[in-house]
Amino acid sequence: MFSDPVTLAGVASLSFLLIACSGAPGDELPQVVPPSRPDTLTAEPMPSTLDAAIGTLNRGLSGIEFHAMQVLGEEDAVSVGYRVAQWLQRHWLDSRDGALRGGLASVGFDDPSEMADAVLRSFWRRLHGRPVDLNGQVRRARTLWDEADVAARSVVFSNNAAHALVRQCSRRVPTSVADGWVPDHDALGRLERGLMPALQAALDHVTAPGQRALRATDYYRQYGGLVVGQRRIIYINGFHRAYLSLTLSGDTRERATEWRTRAVNVCDGGLMFFGAEYDPSAGQFEAVTFNAP
Repeated sequence: MFSDPVTLAGVASLSFLLIACSGAPGDELPQVVPPSRPDTLTAEPMPSTLDAAIGTLNRGLSGIEFHAMQVLGEEDAVSVGYRVAQWLQRHWLDSRDGALRGGLASVGFDDPSEMADAVLRSFWRRLHGRPVDLNGQVRRARTLWDEADVAARSVVFSNNAAHALVRQCSRRVPTSVADGWVPDHDALGRLERGLMPALQAALDHVTAPGQRALRATDYYRQYGGLVVGQRRIIYINGFHRAYLSLTLSGDTRERATEWRTRAVNVCDGGLMFFGAEYDPSAGQFEAVTFNAP
């Protein structure tokens, strides 16, 4: 249901390396889950507490996803499990009346995307015998949001100008764009709440071992509403602040604000430039992709 055969290739072959990891008292976690174990989350009752959610993932997560949680480090596991987090958000956390959402909101989580990340992260920590530390997770989520300096680092393009955002030369972009539209404040607010964790997870995932990942909060964003096929999406065109520093070297104030009216399109550039598609009706990011190296 969730597995990505490209991202998770080879995980199954590591099953013989897996060892038992202790969880909470009375919560026995399996030593080895066969990669062929089917996903049964949809058959499980909706959990009302974080402990119940961890137990449900323990029983219902597919074999390939479970192996990823056991074999990978925390950041890589959460990144690879991003589709699981999206499912958790849709099925467990979107309802404002849900007990699980209420419990996570009571400790400081504001947005379902943050809550889904916390559930998956807590499962990994329990699986590996680490403290769940919900308060620390809340502080992490707030730091990602507060440091983003949202108003100063993002701009919304008009429906006509939005088309220019997908004229990129070295990464995948939406095709068959039929029209443009202007996202409202609520849609943009939901997008920005989820973008920082999603972008940081993508950056962590593609960073080589031993190297320090770039920070999601160091990226500027250009937003544009597009109609692709029959769907409305918000396309995010992002660039690292280092690019802005280069364009400002010895230049004028007008050049400093040019990115607010002109789409940034740089061939190659690697992780300094990214694109992402956001579906406001589902509250989900379809993809986060970086430029070619």
